[in-house]
Amino acid sequence: AGLLLCWLVLEYVAPDLHHRHAALFCDNSPTVAWVRRMAAKGSRVAGLLLMALALRMKVRATSPLTTLHIAGEQNSIADIPSRSFGGTPQWHCKTN
Repeated sequence: AGLLLCWLVLEYVAPDLHHRHAALFCDNSPTVAWVRRMAAKGSRVAGLLLMALALRMKVRATSPLTTLHIAGEQNSIADIPSRSFGGTPQWHCKTN
């Protein structure tokens, strides 16, 4: 879902993707494998997300999406959302 969302944002920010190459970095290795193969064996939801991504790339006439796995510790941008919870006491909820 994250890569599809990134792609949709990329379409909005850079509307002229016709015959362009795009690469996205991800710290989720199964997602990278799914996008490289454009198939997901065990997850119907992942398959549907990949179909949506493939449809958007076909409509935009772009080159196949290049995905690159970057380990979480090396990919600080991807880790900001996951590390932002629980790390700073000021952000903790004091009530339910």
